[in-house]
Amino acid sequence: MIWRIKSMNLKQTVMNRKSVPGFLFGMLLMAQFAIAPVALAQNPSPDDELPRLSREQVEWIVREYLLNNPEIIEQSMSVLQERREREAAEQARKALTDRADELFNDDMDPLVGNPDGPVQMVHFFDYQCGYCKSMSKNLGDTLTADGDVRAKFKEFPILGQVSVVAARAALAAEKQGQYMDFHQALMANRGRLTETRIFSIAQNLGLDVARLRLDMKDPAIDEQFLKNRQLAAQLGITGTPGFVIGDQIYPTSMQPDVLQSVIGDAKRKAGNQTELDALNPRG
Repeated sequence: MIWRIKSMNLKQTVMNRKSVPGFLFGMLLMAQFAIAPVALAQNPSPDDELPRLSREQVEWIVREYLLNNPEIIEQSMSVLQERREREAAEQARKALTDRADELFNDDMDPLVGNPDGPVQMVHFFDYQCGYCKSMSKNLGDTLTADGDVRAKFKEFPILGQVSVVAARAALAAEKQGQYMDFHQALMANRGRLTETRIFSIAQNLGLDVARLRLDMKDPAIDEQFLKNRQLAAQLGITGTPGFVIGDQIYPTSMQPDVLQSVIGDAKRKAGNQTELDALNPRG
C-alpha cells in the first residue's frame, strides 16, 4: 500500500530542515505518521490518502510526546555535545598538522629549554592566571633539568589590559636577552599586578626600561597576539594554561608528576619515531 501524504505542508517542513532542531524535526515527521492509521481507519478513501494535519495538531502531538518523554531532550543534547566535541577534536588535530610550523617554529615566540630537544612543547599562558603562576617554577625547573624539551612560550593575554601590558613587556625583554628572568619574575609576583609593578620588576632585573617601553610599541607584538589567539582557538585552548606536548594537546594545568609523565610519554614516542626514521630513510 502506498500512502500519498497530504499534511501540514510536509514538503515545506523538509525544505526548512536546517531551521528545525534535529529531535523536533524527527518528531514532526513522527507526528505525520503517528496519526495515520487512525486517520485512515476513520476516513478511508479510494486512494488511501492521509488527511491534512493542522499546525495545532502537530504541535499538540509534539508537546504531548515531550511531556511524556522529557528524557529525549537530555538525550538529544548529549548527542549534540558529543558531536561537537568530536568535531572540535578533529579540528584541533588538523591544526596541529596544518599549522605545525607556526606552532613550533615561530621566531617571535621565545624559545626555552634545549633548542635541539627531541620533545616539542608549546605553552600558552597569562601573567594574571593563578594556575599558570602555581606551576611556573616547576615548569621552569623541569625544562632546565630535563634537557630533552624544546619549548616555545606563547604569550596569550586574555585576562585584561594589564595582562596585555605584561605580555608586551615580556616580548620586549626578549630583545634584551632577559625574557625568562622577566617571565619568572612576573609569574612570581604576589598580589595585584599593575603597570607600575611590571616596570618596577623590569628595573629590578636591570632591564633598560626606556628601551623596553619603546620596544613594546612594535606592531609585530600585536600581530603575534592575534596569531596566538587564532592558534589557541583552533587547538581548542580557550583558557590558561594550555600546552601542546609532542602530538598531544593539554588545555589545562598539570601537577608536577603529571607533567613529568606527559613529557616521558612524548620522549618515548619521539624515540620510537627516530628509530622508524632510521629504519626507513627517505629519499
